[in-house]
Amino acid sequence: MPEKGLIRNMNAKNATTAYSTSKENLGTIIWPGDSYSVPKGWQIPTNGNKLKIGVPVKDCGYTEFVKIIHDPITNSRKVTGFCIDVFNAVVEALPYALPFEFIPFENSNGEMAGTYDDLVNQVYYGKSDGVVGDTTITANRSNYVDFTLPYTESGVTMVVPIRDSRKKNAWAFLKPLTWDLWVTTFCTFVFIGFVVWVLEHRINNHFRGPLPYQIGTSLWFSFSTMVFSHQERVESNCGRFVVIVWVFVVQILVQSYTASLTSLLTVEQLRPANTDVHQLLKNRLNVGYLEGSFVPGMLKDMGFKDEQLKVYNSVEECNDLFTKGSANGGIDAAFDEVPYVMRLLETYCSKYAMVEPRFKTGGFGFVSSATSIELSSIIRFM
Repeated sequence: MPEKGLIRNMNAKNATTAYSTSKENLGTIIWPGDSYSVPKGWQIPTNGNKLKIGVPVKDCGYTEFVKIIHDPITNSRKVTGFCIDVFNAVVEALPYALPFEFIPFENSNGEMAGTYDDLVNQVYYGKSDGVVGDTTITANRSNYVDFTLPYTESGVTMVVPIRDSRKKNAWAFLKPLTWDLWVTTFCTFVFIGFVVWVLEHRINNHFRGPLPYQIGTSLWFSFSTMVFSHQERVESNCGRFVVIVWVFVVQILVQSYTASLTSLLTVEQLRPANTDVHQLLKNRLNVGYLEGSFVPGMLKDMGFKDEQLKVYNSVEECNDLFTKGSANGGIDAAFDEVPYVMRLLETYCSKYAMVEPRFKTGGFGFVSSATSIELSSIIRFM
């Protein structure tokens, strides 16, 4: 009504101010598609419907990637995690609005309603427009849906326990040298002390006195060179030459001993328990995998039997299976994707190691249907 200006209600009888442009008399702007957010642009047409993005349900483990938080008061769900943050960052960077909602792939009990292959198939059958989560790009899945470029390190690798063969005893410091070398080193120290005494006792008061004192001073001088704490002065040129050569030899000996002791106590004694897949097959040892992943099919192709495959849901369950071992219904190796393995090593860095071989995969990627214009643009954008 031009004569009344912009008003809040259609009934202008109560309007007191003509031509009012006050925002207090106006409601929130509703943009096309019943959206309250200001559109970024119009490069891609929208039909007003929000995209249905499926997300996996993590029951108890690896919630760092995807986590669904239920609010019992408002009966709403909030989806968080690394994968969600990456997707939101991509959507925010798009030059146009992309309305969407996350749909957890769960059953009536709030648990995962199938495997990751089942979740991807929801896109193929048109039940959802895409999938966001720790979904691996594989050749089989790519036959039915489209993937973005991977945003994580790719590959399936084997993780095994570290075997610590170090013997905890009070005489571990003697192991870097053999007994023959220890005896030779001791005799050399005594001999150098005797040589310095012969060269110094006639002209140096530090090496004179009663016989026990002279013996003690000579041995003290010789052994104190090991830590460079000798205080007696050497006055003869021959004695100085002998001491210089001996100090150089002692320095080499000390450095070699320190390096050998460090190696014996750390690197050389911490070795993976199993490093060969064929050895696992030969000994019929159990191996583990993350529930819902595609890894079981890969393990069966390698020759593992169903009874050798053990499933786990979290790093804690994987650690428990390793603790039991194959003899007690546990596992001796686990096959998983690199991001999951890195999470395990982060939690138990001193107990497990990642070993070869590494089986190439596509890494984590977002899923979209081949006919989805909106999500296909995200693929191009990434």
